[in-house]
Amino acid sequence: MKKVYKAYFPFNLILWIFKKTMCSADRKVAMIDPVFLNILTIGKPYELNERHYNHEARHIEQVKENGRIKFIFKYLYYNIRYGYKNNPFEVDARKNE
Repeated sequence: MKKVYKAYFPFNLILWIFKKTMCSADRKVAMIDPVFLNILTIGKPYELNERHYNHEARHIEQVKENGRIKFIFKYLYYNIRYGYKNNPFEVDARKNE
């Protein structure tokens, strides 16, 4: 299993909100920690399938390419402007799956 960590505040709250509003109840959700560049899950860390892991790993590469602060602001801006599904960072990460 590739290293995945239990989410801590505020990331656990963000993941919980995302899961409740955007996902089916049985779907596993994960995100990256843009500060320490780890992949985080809600609750006990669990194994992500290869596709999901590659998606999150691409986000880590995007943080390294853009810088932490710039990535966070651009990601939020893109979500507001284009929506989650059409966010250029998400589109790029889906191509990497």
